[in-house]
Amino acid sequence: MKAWTRLLQAASALAIVLASSVPTAAAAAAAAVEPGFVRSQAPGPISIPLRQHVPQRSELEHGPAGIRPRGRSRSSKEEVVHWANTHRMHLRQKYRLPDSSSPLRRDPQFDPTALTSPAKAEVRMSNYRHDSSWIARVQIGTPPRSYNLLVDTGSSDCWLGAEKFQLSNSTTFLQTPNAIFDVQYGSGNVSGIMGHDVVRMGSGDVTFVSEKQAIAVASKITSSLSTSPQVAGIMGFAFESLAGVDAPPFWLQANISERRFGIYLQRQLTSLLNVSPDIFAPGGTLTLGGINSSLFVAGSENAVEVLERSYWLVLLDGLSAGNQQVNLSGQQRAAIDTGTTLIGGPDEVIAEMYSKIPGAEPMADAPGYYTYPCSARDIRASMAFGGKWYTLPDIDFVGDIASDDLSSCMGAFFGLGTLPTDNLQWIVGGAFLKNTYTIFDAGTGSGDDAKAQVIFAALAPGLNSGTHASDVGADGLATSPGVSRYVAGFFVARVAFLAVVVSGFI
Repeated sequence: MKAWTRLLQAASALAIVLASSVPTAAAAAAAAVEPGFVRSQAPGPISIPLRQHVPQRSELEHGPAGIRPRGRSRSSKEEVVHWANTHRMHLRQKYRLPDSSSPLRRDPQFDPTALTSPAKAEVRMSNYRHDSSWIARVQIGTPPRSYNLLVDTGSSDCWLGAEKFQLSNSTTFLQTPNAIFDVQYGSGNVSGIMGHDVVRMGSGDVTFVSEKQAIAVASKITSSLSTSPQVAGIMGFAFESLAGVDAPPFWLQANISERRFGIYLQRQLTSLLNVSPDIFAPGGTLTLGGINSSLFVAGSENAVEVLERSYWLVLLDGLSAGNQQVNLSGQQRAAIDTGTTLIGGPDEVIAEMYSKIPGAEPMADAPGYYTYPCSARDIRASMAFGGKWYTLPDIDFVGDIASDDLSSCMGAFFGLGTLPTDNLQWIVGGAFLKNTYTIFDAGTGSGDDAKAQVIFAALAPGLNSGTHASDVGADGLATSPGVSRYVAGFFVARVAFLAVVVSGFI
């Protein structure tokens, strides 16, 4: 109760500083109690509310004297540089694109009525380390045991650390003979055995079940990739072509009638003072087998074609900063990735973007990253998808503090380095996705007939949307820059990557 009292007090103070109101819907979600998993007789769509994990850190404010580094009250400049370099390496290793893919045709006409769903159940997800990443409770084995798994639309496997998942605890786990699981990350690898077991995900009166879900149990986790006390592993939500276990991911394997899911990544309302890192706070909603229409503005849906059935790849139409357009040469393919909270892109494009921000300069000892004055306002970093511009609030542009005197901030956009120009140029994570309700729709049919889409929608009033959507004009910029079509209260946010969460080295 003392922690929640501090939360409410801090939220009120922050609301005054930012001149924005506390979202009532978010406050209600924060007070909700996580329901248990119950098997449904007639499974329907499942909404999985996320909770947020809060580490020990000082209260954040939007100002050079108040922002604190992620996950602790203070971080040295060297620690920020180490985190930035490792984050970049992890992403480069994670996005080794497959040699072949199945291009999909654009759905010529998007029908919003197809998004309706008759049944829903709310299941909590957790926001780990102050907007670092988002996890969900998943039940595995017989008898079922609950595990915190990171929700990752940038991968397809389900794996857990062997110290978390004891094989002897499940009577239904069956190891796959002569099968080895081996995933390479930037600072090490994860390897172990493969098998299958009963996996359940849901809440309330609806739970989806995969009776023989392929999972990996990692007995060897090298370098900094050891699992943290709060996170047992990863649940992938991309397509089967990426799976190291050579089997469909849970969202395609379980008894889910509709192959789609919606995600709302809730911000932490504010950070807490002197709170144990074992405390969780509300973090948003994952909806399996459908959507939660109460979380977005009706009519704001913007369907964007998925280019390949691998990652959730879509075309990036435009980029701007300070209401100045950034030149994008050639096709810009972007992976929409809930397992990443920074935004990575081509080095030359990122450099041009920061050239439009007064005082920005390359970050020493961290290739691809840039710093800018923490006192900067009206950065208006914007990305265009499907003919719509989405503008981030300035607070989501903060990646971390880059100087010990708290005057210099590290930007959330960074250069990925050399990438295959015909496969992937951008990785778009939570810094963007916190500002939209995002629907991942695999479509119906198979192959080219399965018209997969990523659908962006404006968050409902009272949620943590700090962005707005506007049409792309003839000059490539928003038709009405500076005018917000969909505006709600926003709060302080931080950024990170899934491997950082699993490694726990922040």
